[in-house]
Amino acid sequence: MRSLDFALEMEMNGKAHYEKLADCVCETALKPVFIDLAADELKHYNTIMAIKMGIPWLMTDSTIMVEFNRLFETMIADTTVAGILLKALEDCHHARKMEAESVRIYEDLVKAETNSVNRQLLFRMAEDERKHYNMMENLYDFAQTPKIFMAWKRFDNLKIL
Repeated sequence: MRSLDFALEMEMNGKAHYEKLADCVCETALKPVFIDLAADELKHYNTIMAIKMGIPWLMTDSTIMVEFNRLFETMIADTTVAGILLKALEDCHHARKMEAESVRIYEDLVKAETNSVNRQLLFRMAEDERKHYNMMENLYDFAQTPKIFMAWKRFDNLKIL
């Protein structure tokens, strides 16, 4: 049960962190992504509470990846998004670490759970957290792109022999 309590706390911290990120990115195309991530964390919290209380629970599928993929294409064209993300880079890095820890915890909970329905719910939450991690990884890399290209620029003085 202590693992479930820790998972509850972790989900609420994740929700708060994504709400903070949503505030940081103001009115860019990213705001709905962070709001959806916060909603996913709340959904996970409610699922864990149901498991803990022994209440049958049906978790709805997350649609955030479809939305994220669509938005990622528009973000590439919007030069302001990378700059805004660069300002929130430390928060994105923290979110990556948080999601990686969530995956590990849920995988441990799946191994320890004896109820097959609860195992399936925990497994789905681990998969959701893995998707969240991948999203944050992509955003982090996207924000780093200007720095990477600047590093490549220093080789522009090479001449073909």
